[in-house]
Amino acid sequence: MCSFSSSCHRFEPMTHLLSIMPIPRSALFGSALRGTSIYVCTSKDNLPQPQIYHTMSRQNTFSVVGVMKVPTHLTKDDFEKKVETLLDTIFELPIAKGKLIKYEMFIQTTHIDDHIPHLGLPQPQPTLVVREEWEHADQVVAVMQHAEVRKLVHAANKEFGFHLDSCWFAADVVTKEG
Repeated sequence: MCSFSSSCHRFEPMTHLLSIMPIPRSALFGSALRGTSIYVCTSKDNLPQPQIYHTMSRQNTFSVVGVMKVPTHLTKDDFEKKVETLLDTIFELPIAKGKLIKYEMFIQTTHIDDHIPHLGLPQPQPTLVVREEWEHADQVVAVMQHAEVRKLVHAANKEFGFHLDSCWFAADVVTKEG
């Protein structure tokens, strides 16, 4: 399971994750499960595993999160490459260069797909999650309003369906460890 924190949590060994999955309790969740997906992913950030402390922190940066369902006419790998190329191109533009702290792509894997139904959840659909971290909200607005960025995003939508079944939003990131 991933959170939109500094990196995606990996469960080692995998049996630990499977051991904490309860017996199906669909009645507990009710209709809140419709359209919900859960999956293990690998972060493209490739940072070393953080030390685990019993703390809670709130970041003093501005985060933007994108959750994109992979269009049916593309493979997951092709979509990931196209999105990564688009983001790299945007963040190399003078309007964005040096303003973005980092972005992370959460790459979906299938490690627990067979066990997800035990929680009463539907099978995950091919999805890509991106988290951008900026110093200030006004930097994001300036980038979004830039004519070249708008052209690139519109071209990506036309070329491979970048907007199809996607949701982008600003987010407060609360990290809990331990």
